[in-house]
Amino acid sequence: MPASFRLPVPLRRPATLLLAAAAGAALGPAMAKADTAPAPPAFRLEEATVAQIDAALASGQLTSVKLVQMYLDRIAAYNEQGPKLHSVLTVNPAALQLAAQLDQERAAHGPRGPLHGIPVLLKDNVDTDDMPTSNGSAILKNSVPASDAFLARRLRDAGVIILAKTAMGEFAGGSYNSVGGQTINPYNLKRHTGGSSSGSAASIAANFAVLAIGTDTSTSVRGPSSYNGIVGLRPTTGLISRAGIAPKNLNFDSAGPMARSVGDVALMLGTVAGPDPADPLSEQVWREESKRYKPAKGRIDYTRFLDAKALKGKRIGVVRSFFGGDPEIDALAEAALRKMRELGATTVDIQLDPDFIDAYLGNGNRKIRKISDYRFKADWEAYLASLGPDVPKTVDDFIHLYDTEVAKSPLPVEASVMKLLKDSTTTSTDDPAYKELIDKTLPKATADKLALFAKYKVDVLVCAALRRNPHPTHAHLAMALELAEATLRQIQRAGTGHPGRLQLGRLSLPGGADGLRRAGPADGHRLLRQALRRRKDTGHGLRLRAGLEDAQALAAGAAAAFGGAVAGQKSEQQSRAKAPRREEKPQKKRFTKRRLGRAQRIPALAASRNALSQPPWRKPRGCGRPIRAGWWRDRPMP
Repeated sequence: MPASFRLPVPLRRPATLLLAAAAGAALGPAMAKADTAPAPPAFRLEEATVAQIDAALASGQLTSVKLVQMYLDRIAAYNEQGPKLHSVLTVNPAALQLAAQLDQERAAHGPRGPLHGIPVLLKDNVDTDDMPTSNGSAILKNSVPASDAFLARRLRDAGVIILAKTAMGEFAGGSYNSVGGQTINPYNLKRHTGGSSSGSAASIAANFAVLAIGTDTSTSVRGPSSYNGIVGLRPTTGLISRAGIAPKNLNFDSAGPMARSVGDVALMLGTVAGPDPADPLSEQVWREESKRYKPAKGRIDYTRFLDAKALKGKRIGVVRSFFGGDPEIDALAEAALRKMRELGATTVDIQLDPDFIDAYLGNGNRKIRKISDYRFKADWEAYLASLGPDVPKTVDDFIHLYDTEVAKSPLPVEASVMKLLKDSTTTSTDDPAYKELIDKTLPKATADKLALFAKYKVDVLVCAALRRNPHPTHAHLAMALELAEATLRQIQRAGTGHPGRLQLGRLSLPGGADGLRRAGPADGHRLLRQALRRRKDTGHGLRLRAGLEDAQALAAGAAAAFGGAVAGQKSEQQSRAKAPRREEKPQKKRFTKRRLGRAQRIPALAASRNALSQPPWRKPRGCGRPIRAGWWRDRPMP
């Protein structure tokens, strides 16, 4: 696929449309005097909000059947064709039939609410009784649960059409799975989508639906939302029932709404949040939530808290410890902070203490997650027990099937999944380390974080959502290494120096309006209304700048990184044609030998053809000294 390929339908409204809308508003009084009212503007699917869709449905300009068909057409065009985003795993075969039924109900009795007839996407770890729920695993790709998850039932009761199940990182980790392969970022096909709610985020960015559900154990809603330029909210664990969702770590697991606007996220949160006897924590959280905000008909309408003046008089703690990873991201975050101050907020710089960083970030965070995963085996096997008799029932069964069956497929399981499964066979919640985590470490972590609010007298904490730009996917990294190594061979032949450290180009992804991540004890409605105000004033424009976009620029960048230059940007084949024959054979033999060594040293790159189902890039070839596995990965912020 050409590196310059882009979705032919723009993902944002052209400025001319915004100007036309402004002109229409200015001419409103004059037009009201006309004998005939102006026709409503034609409905545009791309970037449409729930309110715009609902208005089109109410006016008769649109039907749910037509809406569903429009989204299905986009999925057909871009999911398995064109850029092949691989962000959708299963399309609901009854979607059009359900849409027709809801159209009839609207005509006969009116809509159930603002989500009546609206298509929604669910991450493929949320149970649905009419589609498989794979959890990203080829072993479960045909497993259809007997009943819907609690949040799926809430959505259907609100008149939602569950349009499709989205791709996800296998077992809720990363963005690759053994069912459909690597999910692709619609804004730059070479860059990562974030994980594990990669399919939900990429699908919303590509306008496959207006709303989606992801799940978040450690940034799996927030990270993909940032990578793909959308809005994602991870609520308090338990506000949305976890029943019927394949577990990763129930100490932290939470579903979360994902959309292109803060208002749509608030609307969806009010639909799926609620008490569920099957998840006792949800009943506990709901009791606390109900004391603060009066529910109506078993739901809290969070859209009523979208206050455009919410920032006035607020003190915002800016955690400077998370800045400094990338100048452009820092600049975007600073621009958003300036806008907050213009809207009446006071910002307070905060530097975390070294002891805090050591305990809860980096190695400390990884230790907490490792020990917390001691509960995985029991939770996973309890979930498997709720599925049909044809589904394996133990972790050992999964390990065996991965080793014997899935390993032979074009899309084998990643090593991280096997590590999770195998480690769980040697750990349990009876371990004293786990008991200490639950009884001491996590309560202390909560107290230490809340102490920041008291110490600095702030209402909310903010920081850059990502410290660095998204890294290349494995397969595109393999291609980049191939190109860079070809360049190195040219540099070496020209006598321009010895290979140094490769520096790949970076891509600037959406920031500014959605570039900050919030955390703290502030009420959920406060976060939503603050986000809405900031989003209104900073706009929804997405800034995209590809660094080293094509192969020529990448080769030039690699040459510059190693202190050399490639005359005329000639290909490796052209250079070989001019090289003396006596040099060609030794070079070929030497690099063939090193290629085998590299494959052994870097298994992730050696398997890159399988890490992305398309396109079939070649394995990277060696270029000298070993490169540490995983050196290209940006360290995600905890």
